[in-house]
Amino acid sequence: MTDAARTRPLVRELAQRHPGADVVLVAHGDVLQITQAWTAGRPPAEHRSLPHLGNAKLRRLLPRQS
Repeated sequence: MTDAARTRPLVRELAQRHPGADVVLVAHGDVLQITQAWTAGRPPAEHRSLPHLGNAKLRRLLPRQS
């Protein structure tokens, strides 16, 4: 199972269980960048084209509308 296939259901579930709330996800950088690509509507394979996510960094991800 790919990182994207594992994280999408989690992100969707968290958005449903905590509508409008801030939720913190802690994971390895690649997993978070793949999740960021997906929430931006980009293919997971494009995660390396996004700004690098360094150690102990925060990045705000907004949920997809669909």
